Amino acid sequence: MPATPQDVVALTRAIRQSHNLLRRMGDGLHSDLGLDVPHRSLLEFLFEHKDATAQDVARARFAPPDRIEKLLDGLARLGMAHLLPPQAGKRPGIRLSEKGLRTIGEIQRRELALVTELAKDFDTLQLKSATNVLTKISATLAELTEEFGK
Repeated sequence: MPATPQDVVALTRAIRQSHNLLRRMGDGLHSDLGLDVPHRSLLEFLFEHKDATAQDVARARFAPPDRIEKLLDGLARLGMAHLLPPQAGKRPGIRLSEKGLRTIGEIQRRELALVTELAKDFDTLQLKSATNVLTKISATLAELTEEFGK
């Protein structure tokens, strides 16, 4: 049976609630590192995508480039990232510093402890099903975002 708009509304409310709780938890979990959730997310992206440009980050995160630039400035001020010299005809990439690499390692250690506890409440099939649904929603939303130019 196809989903109804009410089903999607219920799911998006649950997603927002989970997002808000994850954000609150992340802000508290990493506050001693001088990072809020947006900076933590950017640090993780730069760890996973070596030498990405600000434009790469903005496209991947569906975020305005000026917002990404402000976050990058914050990481640079914390000594966690720096701009690479620009290559001919290319925008400068961003690389994590040693401090940034140590910090992402600490973040991963802390978060692993939390997700290990959370995993106890689910079985693999439930999590795979939820991941599949969220992945499909993200893909559909990305298409709609492109269609509506936002």
